[in-house]
Amino acid sequence: MISILAIYLFCDYVGSSSQLSHIYSSIHESKEISIEHGIIDADNNATDLNHPVVLFKLVSKLYRMNVLSGVDLLGAAAGIINLLKTYNISKAELEEVGELKEDHKFDDEDDLLLLQVQQLLEEQDGEDVDNNFPSLEDSCGEHLTIFTGDQYCYIENDIKNLFIQVEVLSSNPSIKLYHQVYSQHEVNNILSIVRKRPLTHMYEIYEEYLRDLPVNKVYQSLFFHSKEINPREVDDFIKTRHFGREGKIVFPENSSADVEMIERKLVKFNIITPEQRNKANLQIGTYGIGGYLTPHFDTFRQPGDQIDTDAGFEEWRETVMGFLSTVPHGGKTVFPRLGLQIKPRAGDVLVWTNIDQHNQIYLNSLHAGCPVVYGEKWVFNKSVL
Repeated sequence: MISILAIYLFCDYVGSSSQLSHIYSSIHESKEISIEHGIIDADNNATDLNHPVVLFKLVSKLYRMNVLSGVDLLGAAAGIINLLKTYNISKAELEEVGELKEDHKFDDEDDLLLLQVQQLLEEQDGEDVDNNFPSLEDSCGEHLTIFTGDQYCYIENDIKNLFIQVEVLSSNPSIKLYHQVYSQHEVNNILSIVRKRPLTHMYEIYEEYLRDLPVNKVYQSLFFHSKEINPREVDDFIKTRHFGREGKIVFPENSSADVEMIERKLVKFNIITPEQRNKANLQIGTYGIGGYLTPHFDTFRQPGDQIDTDAGFEEWRETVMGFLSTVPHGGKTVFPRLGLQIKPRAGDVLVWTNIDQHNQIYLNSLHAGCPVVYGEKWVFNKSVL
């Protein structure tokens, strides 16, 4: 699996492929392409794309129209399988989330495709298992005991008489949740800018590297409504799974209006210092069908590794993550070794420490982004050096 944090090496990456790619990873892009091809009406909100089954059916229709590739269809199916596995629910239970119309429910062709994709994923999971990290289902399951040993709240006030509620979730490592740093109006303004930017899937950045990987297995064609998903598409789909995440990202310029709006409030509430503005690029991400981020550390190295002073990387001592949308079901940020689950709520900012005073990685800073069951998840991340 490629290191999740390796993505930051490409923070100056600009633009996106001219060909449609991994549209299932973004509800926003799925909606835009569906409007463009006349599947849904821009002024009609009757189609609930926040529902993963509806989004899956939409992607499958775009595939049958030759608008999207087999990689998109397989990715959408994998998102559904990931939801069922992580939360230990059935397809019928997933359909019961929200108000799902009968014609949006799974049919026999969908069931066959999901079965084939499940078999592919089970084969891959057996090869990629890492016993040093908890699985996504262990991290995100509702059975987790919420740790309350050192949790407390306080109201922070500075000389400007700015008040904000801060919830201390852990002291070792420090994990704090700042409530409602951004108003809904501010969040809407940020997203109105972000949604106009081209989004990038990790596969697009690493495509050349992935295509040079040795071929360990020759895959057979799959079929959906008698339409072939060829072996190359199956192989590309499997390679997409190398990243341990499913979603799309963008790195806005430091001087852009959205970054200015985000960082101005972070400084205002002393979450970062004025000197830390623009020092590390800010990343904005979104998650589509079953979008997730597997358990990981926000560091270039793993616990126990020595600092590579020749590499020129600065340590990311803290992570600042802001929620730009409220997710009704799923999508929590979790710290599995602490039993912490933080529900995404638009305007909140989560801050945690990655490195201790001895330059060692906090083992309990291991965290994950749970699959989104229902809703559109948008977040920003900023590393504090």
